Amino acid sequence: MINDMSNHQPIVKYINGQFQKMNDVIVEEFPLTIYVNQTEFATLVCSPTHMEELIVGFLASEGIVIAEKEIESLEIDIHKGVSYVTLKNKTNPVTLSAKRVFGSCCGKSRKFYFQNDIKTAKTALSTITITPEQCLTLMNTLQRQSDTFQKTGGVHNAALATPEGILLQRSDIGRHNAIDKLYGHA
Repeated sequence: MINDMSNHQPIVKYINGQFQKMNDVIVEEFPLTIYVNQTEFATLVCSPTHMEELIVGFLASEGIVIAEKEIESLEIDIHKGVSYVTLKNKTNPVTLSAKRVFGSCCGKSRKFYFQNDIKTAKTALSTITITPEQCLTLMNTLQRQSDTFQKTGGVHNAALATPEGILLQRSDIGRHNAIDKLYGHA
């Protein structure tokens, strides 16, 4: 599996009135096509790290699975950019209206389906509170701990945290992907 989500590329920067050639670290975009029960489901444009977590979290956020135990097998062919997921309950097939491509950019790149939301939505029962100062401290810690963000400035970071500190952090070129990686881990 690919562990680094960046590579060095020659660029030209305009600095102090002059063009300068230099190498810069660029975040890698990676297309990953997910097949569910042998049917093409979606292509995600993502950063090629924590791929299994991304797939499980994406399928859960789309309402395809509720728990990882519903997945019989999950295989990733990183060289072909494909993942094959087989669900245990094959009598309840994934309803596919059309192939979808989810880009890494913000805005309309992620589609939300209210019917899927109804299946998975739950009322939050947490009593945790967080002060603005704790929130700002966590956000600053999150950015400082992201090596890829420090090198490139080109990834979104997400974290599971308590008011006291960060428990788990994930990064991706797509903000929804970063959250899906956390969801898939959890």
